[in-house]
Amino acid sequence: TIHTVKIPHSIPPTVSRVEAVKTELAVELIRSSAALRLKQWQLAFSSFLTTLSPKQLSDPAMRESVLLCKIHKFVMELSFKIDYWRAVNDEMVWDELLPDWSEIVSLSEEFVACGETGRKGKQKGRRQKVFNLDIALTVPLYFVAGKCRDGRLRRRAIELLRKSGRQEGVSNSFMTARVA
Repeated sequence: TIHTVKIPHSIPPTVSRVEAVKTELAVELIRSSAALRLKQWQLAFSSFLTTLSPKQLSDPAMRESVLLCKIHKFVMELSFKIDYWRAVNDEMVWDELLPDWSEIVSLSEEFVACGETGRKGKQKGRRQKVFNLDIALTVPLYFVAGKCRDGRLRRRAIELLRKSGRQEGVSNSFMTARVA
């Protein structure tokens, strides 16, 4: 397909129109390539899910892993749906993504619920603190809390950050909830 190049409305005075077009073309090329790789990943992930038995899918650890992959897929898709040139000057552009924000929060609620019920050897009613070197739940929920302008969804995302008790690299869910 042929894409038209959008020249940003407000080109800084130090940037020529030619440079702005070159930058936009480079961004569009990277974006198209990443979108293609995400589509390939989605096909492989869907294929993988069909190979799992109901027993495997009911395992809390497997369920958590599948949910986390879905959460990150939605976050990645957001970057392809948004017009970043417009978002620089208009925060309301994020309002168009309300169904995506809602899906991220719903999947995150399910993820946290899996962790609460699926950990063996812990006392009932107490959530085990989770440490992870990689980004898992904290950054996607903070993204929702920071960009989604629907108050109900923001509060749900912040509550999940508080409830999850996670340390993911340098991101602490309690501190992230307080910042959000």
